[in-house]
Amino acid sequence: MSFLLHPTQSLMSSTPPPIVYTIAGSDSGGGAGIQADLHAIQSMGCHGCSAITCLTAQSSTGVTGVHTPPAEFLRLQLDTLVNDLYPRAIKVGMLGSKDLALEVGSFLKSIKEKHDNDEVELPFVVLDPVMISTSGHKLIEDDAKEAIIKFVFPYVDVVTPNKFEAEELLGRVLQSPKDVEMGAKEILKMGAKAVLIKGGHSLSESNDKKDNNIQSLEEMNNDTLGYAQDYFLSSEGPLTPDEERICDGCRGVWLRATR
Repeated sequence: MSFLLHPTQSLMSSTPPPIVYTIAGSDSGGGAGIQADLHAIQSMGCHGCSAITCLTAQSSTGVTGVHTPPAEFLRLQLDTLVNDLYPRAIKVGMLGSKDLALEVGSFLKSIKEKHDNDEVELPFVVLDPVMISTSGHKLIEDDAKEAIIKFVFPYVDVVTPNKFEAEELLGRVLQSPKDVEMGAKEILKMGAKAVLIKGGHSLSESNDKKDNNIQSLEEMNNDTLGYAQDYFLSSEGPLTPDEERICDGCRGVWLRATR
């Protein structure tokens, strides 16, 4: 006797785990992209589905090439998934071209319209705007940034740029904690509901210690180099009595842990 299980079903449980999409690039080195996302999704007890935006040739030392399949094939992946495996959450990663950004924006818009018609529950959407690799390789075309802001940001619950990606979005260098806080407010104005700027620890590494801004870093921690510091800001308004959030829409919070 043989039988088939739904991909999210197990022999041990009749309750399927939550489904999470990763819409991202493939990292042949396994350290980032869909490979890392699927590990993280599974570790949280969820079922991961993937829609690949691009293929990279890379290792732990850097990126040697990027290949982008036709944008229409990305949409085919997404439409095929959503008709069978509807997501509770969606993580969007590398969108290296304008066409890819347009396809993902169109897909997220269609999800929102289904929710507005009370057909389905709206999934939580996270955007990691992958623009520059850790080795300094540019991973995005120049016109893709504007398309991401215009067509993807409006459907995103939280955007998570690192310091260098935030600088790319803003068009300027962030040299102090105050710069990061102001930058987060500007990114919120681009359309996302919340922003997490990752990598505040790099501020002390890139600043000249003679810069007056370094004093504010030292006030935050006497050994900033030993910490990773991220900054979170939400655009949501004041809390109601039955709500809990880590910031009130007016002031963000610094999240710090040992590196």
